[in-house]
Amino acid sequence: MWRVLSQPALAAALREKGLARAAQFSWERTARETIAVYERVLAKQGQ
Repeated sequence: MWRVLSQPALAAALREKGLARAAQFSWERTARETIAVYERVLAKQGQ
């Protein structure tokens, strides 16, 4: 924590990386991936 508070460049870099990582997640993506899991399970049950 001290390093981040005392090093503005580090804080900025971590912020940017955090925002980029957070952008990878969305409710739409979560829904698509959940539906895909259900579809795979149902397909296996039908075999």
